[in-house]
Amino acid sequence: MSDRAEFDAKIEAKFTELYEAAGSPNELSEDFVKKYFAAIKSIHSGLQFKGGVPAPAPQSTTASLSQKDSGVITVDVTGENKRFKVTKLQSTVTVPGYCQIYGDGDLDGTWSYEMKQYKGLVSIKIWDPTNFANRVEFTSSSARKIVTEQGDGKWEDM
Repeated sequence: MSDRAEFDAKIEAKFTELYEAAGSPNELSEDFVKKYFAAIKSIHSGLQFKGGVPAPAPQSTTASLSQKDSGVITVDVTGENKRFKVTKLQSTVTVPGYCQIYGDGDLDGTWSYEMKQYKGLVSIKIWDPTNFANRVEFTSSSARKIVTEQGDGKWEDM
């Protein structure tokens, strides 16, 4: 796969396929999330990435958004005791969901992110700008209205 846009398009197509097969639910079940993240893993397996550490299992987590514009403030990767922080704003809304790490799992330094609404759900993709195969995928477990945004943030210990 040549670029991040192509990779993300394949992920979104797989999400749509699974989502519609599940009857377009208002809330995602843990079973749906496991199938979705396993599908990403199979797409991801064709990519080259540093390391070789297997990704941990999908985990329940939260993303913190600002109430004013529903912009990303933080995404927690609780199993790794790491937090991706975009701004110094105080969180006013917590969005429950699930995340999965792909790549070498070295959550450190400044990474890029994109948040958008997909099928009514919040999708946050966080990736290493030096290798998009190293990434964290977050999806909310229920619908929430947000604005699309992208930018950079830093990993910090929780």
